Amino acid sequence: NELREKLFTWEDIAGLNRRAMTRILGTVDTKTLSVALKGCSKAVEENVLANLSSRVREMVLEERELAGAIPLADVKLARDEILKSIRALIESGEFRPNRGGEELVS
Repeated sequence: NELREKLFTWEDIAGLNRRAMTRILGTVDTKTLSVALKGCSKAVEENVLANLSSRVREMVLEERELAGAIPLADVKLARDEILKSIRALIESGEFRPNRGGEELVS
């Protein structure tokens, strides 16, 4: 379990391509996403928001703003829920993250 949790981390979301992000974001509700984005790195926030439709992006940003200050524990729970969905996609073979330094051949 510990190894699986280190296989893909929250910060890894910043480097995902559009196709992977679309697949992942389709499994996450806007409330969870708005909480998870609280206090995250600019790179993760930009990649997530860039891969949402304008309507959903507005909803997420509005929910995040209206939520105000949130306990860090709640933010971590929301992020863990999203990471759990990502790991499920990895285990089912629907998503395969790139490995750092791995050469790609087309």
